[in-house]
Amino acid sequence: MARNLEINQQLDLPQSVQFNTLDKFGISLNEDHSLTESDSSHIESKKADLTTTVSNLTRELRCSFTNGMANVCESYVSQRLKSKFRDIAKTGRQKAGHNAFLFSKFGEALNGFEFNSEHPFHDVFKAKYFIKNGSNRGHLILHYPAFIPREKLTAPKEASHFKLYAQLVALSDFEFDSEQGYRPVSKKFHGKKSEFYSQMLPILKIPIQPITSQLSVNNGMGVPNSAGLLLIMGVHFYKYEECKYVPMSKESALEIVRVY
Repeated sequence: MARNLEINQQLDLPQSVQFNTLDKFGISLNEDHSLTESDSSHIESKKADLTTTVSNLTRELRCSFTNGMANVCESYVSQRLKSKFRDIAKTGRQKAGHNAFLFSKFGEALNGFEFNSEHPFHDVFKAKYFIKNGSNRGHLILHYPAFIPREKLTAPKEASHFKLYAQLVALSDFEFDSEQGYRPVSKKFHGKKSEFYSQMLPILKIPIQPITSQLSVNNGMGVPNSAGLLLIMGVHFYKYEECKYVPMSKESALEIVRVY
């Protein structure tokens, strides 16, 4: 792999990267999980308006994080996220006086959105990573080359360990229906997500091994163009005390790196 490749660069991974070695690196991979029914933004009311839809999407995305990553979010992130969704809603085409929510077309407005604005992801995590499109839409390959944590992480002083995190989630466009109100165009894929967590890694001057993960929300089927895909990446810090790992969530980072 060339040394001058830029962070976030799309590339073809070398043949030496084998996905069957994932367990060697301690990666916990949970693919193709839907959000729970209680968290879903499928609208239960007969005629949901756009304001309700935006609020549900905000809650849905906030509730999608597991394994303690939701605690990384700052207290007022819902208001900031809702404001972004409102801006996307305003750009949709009108039909009978109602805007369509075209996330697939205008979702790029969320690129770089920080869930913890005091600790931006690319300020905290300075190592290179590479993203490659998989076999179809909704399938990504994420590769972290070896790096030295002490040199490439801006960690809290007391932090002794960290975990890497990534999530791919699909959000549908919404269109107005005279009977149902706003409804997802790609209901089958809306809310589907895939996550991975690295093992607990020490913050040392010794390089960690390369890590490769696959994220897929589609079970081998391409996600239609009427849904957008969000790649969210983060790093979660921990301190080891009294024989246990204590999360340092407020000093950790989580960002919407790219919307496809």
